[in-house]
Amino acid sequence: GSNNTRWLVTPLPGLPHPDDTLTWTCYVRLEFAPSSANFARIWLLADDADLALAQNGWYVQVGGISGSGDALTLVRVQEGQATSVLGGTSGAVGADPAVARLRVRRLPQGIWTLEADYEGGTAFAFEGQATDAFLPQGWYFGLWCRYTATRAQAFFFDDIDCGPFRADDQPPRLLGVEVLGHDHLVLTCSEPVDAASAANADAFAFAPDDVLVAESWRDAEAPTRVHLLLAPPLQSGQTYLLAAPGLTDLAGNAATDTLEVLWYATGTPALHDVLITEIMADPTPAHGLPEAEYVELFNRSAQVFDLAGWTFASNASEATLPHHYLLPGAYVLLTDASRAADFAPFGKTLGVPGFPALANGGSTLTLRDAQGAVVHQLTWSPDWHSDGKDEGGWSLELRNPDALCAGAANWGSTLAFIGGTPGHPNSLPAALPDTLPPRLRWLELDAQQPEVVWLVFDEAVSASTASDTAFFHLRLSANDTSWPVMHGSVEPDRPEVVRLTLGAPLPAHEAALLTVEAGFADCMGNALTAPLAA
Repeated sequence: GSNNTRWLVTPLPGLPHPDDTLTWTCYVRLEFAPSSANFARIWLLADDADLALAQNGWYVQVGGISGSGDALTLVRVQEGQATSVLGGTSGAVGADPAVARLRVRRLPQGIWTLEADYEGGTAFAFEGQATDAFLPQGWYFGLWCRYTATRAQAFFFDDIDCGPFRADDQPPRLLGVEVLGHDHLVLTCSEPVDAASAANADAFAFAPDDVLVAESWRDAEAPTRVHLLLAPPLQSGQTYLLAAPGLTDLAGNAATDTLEVLWYATGTPALHDVLITEIMADPTPAHGLPEAEYVELFNRSAQVFDLAGWTFASNASEATLPHHYLLPGAYVLLTDASRAADFAPFGKTLGVPGFPALANGGSTLTLRDAQGAVVHQLTWSPDWHSDGKDEGGWSLELRNPDALCAGAANWGSTLAFIGGTPGHPNSLPAALPDTLPPRLRWLELDAQQPEVVWLVFDEAVSASTASDTAFFHLRLSANDTSWPVMHGSVEPDRPEVVRLTLGAPLPAHEAALLTVEAGFADCMGNALTAPLAA
């Protein structure tokens, strides 16, 4: 076969230190002329024992191009991206066999040098140098080969030496814990941990101690992660301290710190359970807040929601929210991840990678849950600003979360002197809560489309009841004949207007009676208790 890969890995005896001069030497012999299908890599440093998963490190590639282009190449791997930093003599390892004894040095100033003897001896010739300060905490040295079936036994390595590496006398740090469920946690450490200690359930302890680890194991693909199965499970809303005194790194150092663990039983939101309650679309000039766009969310329900997987969109631009427990009655500010630290002093902030731009001229904002259901949607306009604050630097605030059907009248410019109230109750006085059903203001026939009837209500109405034709009955007054209503819908930019499409145009010069039945509701669910006639 082709494109086969194999590797051999060993833990390093210690950790690289940027103040030391580090040296790697290795003899390599490939009993073939290298090509893009047959070549080798000598990993000087790797952050994962599975070299296919290594995200950070350094390696020397032997060949991999073909013929006159094959060389020794020093490559940096940072966050999964490989970059060639230094190349040796072109074609020097292009022959059959390809032979080299190489030496790589890393000096304290971040200077890397490459030397080689292409006869396999120790008469090293200088190949070049480069400056690169990147020095990851690589815990592994490895030999990696790509080969076709006929080259499977044609790779030879010998006389490997590397160092010096400082003895690892530092305990692994507990960086974070991911709660996959009330009985399954994933602990992330600062360095690879010993598999045997990770598999010892007694290595972990919780306080309060009403939660125990029933089973544990080191992740098969990420040696810095440990899975914990709990019995009994976590209790919703209870904060625990997790310690791991029996968990050790590869050098035998035991973990000494602790982590807070918090889990909530979460619900599925209904429409308007979580609202967009503040919009900062034009933050310039700033009056005390960071000069960046944001929106604020408010949980008006009695449930806890995990925002992981929810999406926020401005027009067609959409971003996915990270994990955050939004508690009942709580606010959270959404802004771009690059500006989250700037807003942290003002209130609870959630940094969103790729946060959508908020158009100064208005846009449709949509909040969806992890299943894609709309939780809140509104189309705002700069005309909603009050007191001449539409020139920038002032947020728009929702007056009353229980009066959403009022539309623009329920919004206005912030009264806060710093330009907004991110993460806190809004500054505008609340309007009275909306507890009344919609009232029909008027109806009219469309002169251009005689089969269309327009109904105009005094507030935004429910899109689901507007689309249910069972709520609308039309009868001719002269002979009490029922006239078919085929379709109903709310106008996208005017949520108080309903468009009814009839089965046929009404007869000319004949009066008709329209009845809107009980159960027809406004956007907050306030429903008619008796029919409306017009």
